[in-house]
Amino acid sequence: MLDLKPIREVGYFDKVTISLPSPSSQGLPSRQLDILVENGGRVNFGHPLAVRKGISGSVVVDGVTQANWKIYSFEFKNSFIQNIDRGGVWLRTPAKEDSGPALFKGSFTIDGTPKDTFIDMQGWNKGVVFVNGANLGRYWMKGPPGSLYVPAPLLSQGINKVMVFEFSNPKSPPQTVSFRSTPVLDISHRHR
Repeated sequence: MLDLKPIREVGYFDKVTISLPSPSSQGLPSRQLDILVENGGRVNFGHPLAVRKGISGSVVVDGVTQANWKIYSFEFKNSFIQNIDRGGVWLRTPAKEDSGPALFKGSFTIDGTPKDTFIDMQGWNKGVVFVNGANLGRYWMKGPPGSLYVPAPLLSQGINKVMVFEFSNPKSPPQTVSFRSTPVLDISHRHR
């Protein structure tokens, strides 16, 4: 059992039971419980093949099993990314420590012929990067790489779009990315 005090807005847990003090027991207004489950990959052989991901039991608050869940899937398929990019209102929000998952978007311009490059994710924590709707992959500052490869065919002359789904706040606002001709390798020693 892991008992967290005071209540934090964001936490990372792996296969544990979590006990949080109830807002009502502390005279605080009620709060909404949001749970984000990341599928960090899959096992393709052996005993763990049958292991399920996500919430495998009840969520209990103050002894009451929670029901009537609202479940949203972030599959990050191409159509999902395009709908996010086209619709909705994007807000500028101040970076707060432990503010939780967020989706960031930006653009950059290429004047000449696009070339292979690397997107530098140093200063970010953990997430997924998309360029022009294509999923480049995941990054995590535990390393070892601190950049993702961007092949030239994904880029266009003119305006290009970048979208970053960050699980927690980037470490060094403002939230920016840069491109470089060489990869950032073996950053894991910096975060030990």
